[in-house]
Amino acid sequence: MILFGLLIGLGAISSSVAHQADTKVTLTVQGTSVKNALNLLGSAAHVSLLTSPQTANEILTFRFVDVPLSEAMRRIADIEFAEWKQDGEAMRLVRSAKLQRGEQEWETNRQVQAFAKAIALRTADGQKRAPWSDQEADRLAEQVRSLIKDLPPGNPPPPWRKRAEAVVLQSPISRALQDILCSIDPGELAGLPLTLRTVWSTRPTKTQRSFSPKLARIVDQYLQDEASWIRSVESHSLTAPEIKGNPHWSLELGKLLGNKGIATILLAADQPGIDFTLTAYDDAGKQIAQASDRLQGSYSTDSPALKTLFPDPSEKPIEVEGDDRLLYDYSRIRPVDERGPPPAKLLERLLDTEQFDPLHLSGSSMLVRIAEVRNVNMIGRLPDKLFDLIDFGRGKQFEAATWFSYLPFSDCQLDFTDGWISVRPYQPVATRDMQADRRAFNKYMHRLNSDKPLSIDEQARVMAPLPEHQMNDLPWRESTYLNCPDTRFFDTLSLRFYAAASAQQKERMMGDGMPLSSLTSAEREIVNRMVYGRQLQLIYSPTIDPELSTTGILSEATEALPNGLPPDGLVTMRVSSDPSVFPPNSGLKVHAQNQIYPNMLVMVKYAQDHPEDQRPGSEVLSRDLKHFLLGKRTTITITFQFTPTLSMAGYLQDGNVTDLKPITFDQLPQAYLAEFDKTYQDWAKMMSLRARGITGKSPPP
Repeated sequence: MILFGLLIGLGAISSSVAHQADTKVTLTVQGTSVKNALNLLGSAAHVSLLTSPQTANEILTFRFVDVPLSEAMRRIADIEFAEWKQDGEAMRLVRSAKLQRGEQEWETNRQVQAFAKAIALRTADGQKRAPWSDQEADRLAEQVRSLIKDLPPGNPPPPWRKRAEAVVLQSPISRALQDILCSIDPGELAGLPLTLRTVWSTRPTKTQRSFSPKLARIVDQYLQDEASWIRSVESHSLTAPEIKGNPHWSLELGKLLGNKGIATILLAADQPGIDFTLTAYDDAGKQIAQASDRLQGSYSTDSPALKTLFPDPSEKPIEVEGDDRLLYDYSRIRPVDERGPPPAKLLERLLDTEQFDPLHLSGSSMLVRIAEVRNVNMIGRLPDKLFDLIDFGRGKQFEAATWFSYLPFSDCQLDFTDGWISVRPYQPVATRDMQADRRAFNKYMHRLNSDKPLSIDEQARVMAPLPEHQMNDLPWRESTYLNCPDTRFFDTLSLRFYAAASAQQKERMMGDGMPLSSLTSAEREIVNRMVYGRQLQLIYSPTIDPELSTTGILSEATEALPNGLPPDGLVTMRVSSDPSVFPPNSGLKVHAQNQIYPNMLVMVKYAQDHPEDQRPGSEVLSRDLKHFLLGKRTTITITFQFTPTLSMAGYLQDGNVTDLKPITFDQLPQAYLAEFDKTYQDWAKMMSLRARGITGKSPPP
């Protein structure tokens, strides 16, 4: 598929390249930078092919067999959304501003089409649903009554929960969310920010959006349907069953009973996903009804092309060989804690991410093998997310058609035009922005492989330059093959803020504090993501009712800080040597993911205090809560004080732990025990709210 018709006119290229234009090239490269690939292609064709800053570091894979040089160059330019420009006797691959705009337009159009397809499928399903009416409300009430009657003691079994889930989907708020997802503008969805939460409201603040007239009509209809449902609940005398004096914890029942006095309705969308939550609040701001769902853009592989290229379903699977087989054999050793370091050859590959790209160890090698077996030419610009296919398609053998069917899971588009296999990202611009810089990746892997704990400054140096694992988990996935800490547990946004701050700014933060008005644009973007990207929890002091701060409307940042970051807010930074608690079996080797925070202990203790809510034989019921290891580690607390009563805090911890010693529960530090007691009370109260279907977050660390 030639997107921009990037044909190479022989009269427009250098004489040396024009002379070699018909030279046939046979060359395979996989998982390497465009710069390296063009060096190899130029050497094979005896021409000079150069890159530009816009194209040099992108990752390219191709298999050319007897391909004319002009065709190879055309294919490369097309897959890269680029063009060739003469540079003396050389040709340089560039991406002009015009092509960048065209690429962005193509990406946006693809997203709009994908969302439109997903919406159409959802609309077709919605048309099968009976419309809401008083009779439908009574029918639903009878189904709820039957659920209550059949509710067993303790943890409901899967069949009961499946019935309850089906009933919930018929409730007014679930219906309203489905109608919204069938009516929302796919163009608006394609334009939503990747890193920020988007919120629509019936009473919008400056940081929220208004419902469109079409969606506003759905919200108005929901209010009428909810009133009808409440009348039916009351006429059938439905109340949630109690357990230990509280309404049953089951979310399915709680969402359906007692939703009165709706004052504000919020629709929130979190990327990537897109995950939608529709929530209704009363006049006081307490949550009284909620529904959630995901609207994933619908991409699909070209099935007819698959059948044309792979007509024989009985054909033998392709064997996994070489370095891929090394990685497969090593990754399947169980348990993980006992598999030891990787074999020397595999370790060499894992650590040399500049010369031996991680994609060489998964998607790109499989793509090359398929092209070899099928004896076809192939080219692919593969996103880092393709490394995820290690969990989908990897095995001792794999089938080409099956492996191709996994490509949409990695946001890849597959094409077979002209007998070539071509693979490109559905979102080339977003993919490029999220690609891990291979030089920074290389430093990261080497540092982690040293198996020495990372100080906070080292974390900032080797981790902050890489994309966050929520957006691109390639660095984390590959590092799991090393004997190193699990870097997912680091507070990546606080770490990025720390890395971005200058020495002078840190000095101000360590003193009286630095005003938010002093933030650079890069720092402000990070803090906005902390607040409005739903990364860190807002803290109210003095503490307010959890039904407002944890599960209510004030847990929503666009309500708590409706006008954006206040310029007179302060950022402070404090360094302390804090006691840290670890499981008793950690030995002398402790990592960040092993540390036990009070909130983690609370959830285990609560589960053990309420065994009837756990699966029989659940591991959490036998967790040791009497013995621990206590040590010290340096902690940096970055506090954003937005108002006198509202703040947010991020925590950075040194990987080094000192003064490690065994202790019992009663010997835990007093401050730790006090936080445990308070958090336990808050958690117990929130679980009581959850019994009525009022959901919230886990308590913060």
